[in-house]
Amino acid sequence: MENNNQGAIWGNAHKKKDTHPDFTGNAVIDGVEYKVVAWKRSPNANPKAPSLKFKFEKAQVDIEEQVNADDL
Repeated sequence: MENNNQGAIWGNAHKKKDTHPDFTGNAVIDGVEYKVVAWKRSPNANPKAPSLKFKFEKAQVDIEEQVNADDL
């Protein structure tokens, strides 16, 4: 997999509330696809890097659960 252990985030064009992420994107870590969301920290925060959250791609989780159930 060429993009393994890489990801990218972009500005969230669909942000409607302050609680919505400022950025959204995707990442592949050890061959597993994740959705990535990120929020800007307050101007006085240290560090100034965004706060990130990773979530499994839903379809991939469903497939893995099905494979594991078949092994039982």
